Parts: sequence; C-alpha cells; structure tokens
Amino acid sequence: MAPRYRIRADYDAHTIVVYQAYAPAIADAALRAGRRAPANRLSSGG
Repeated sequence: MAPRYRIRADYDAHTIVVYQAYAPAIADAALRAGRRAPANRLSSGG
C-alpha cells in the first residue's frame, strides 16, 4: 500500500527546500494575493 503522505524535498550543501501542497482554495487565494496568508496560530492562553 502506498503511503498516505509523502515528504518532497531537495537539498544541496547549503540549502534544504521542502515542498508543501495546499488545497486548491488556499492556492487560488495565494495566487490572487501574490502571497500565502499567514498561518493561523493557536493561543497558548498564557
């Protein structure tokens, strides 16, 4: 059985790049805005 998730990345001696896929609605909004909106963060409550 194929794994449900895969990590796609590339690297060289100086850099590691990890590719992340987004749902179409998130990708479309990012393309319209020219950037991806900041991630939602949960408050620690402190």
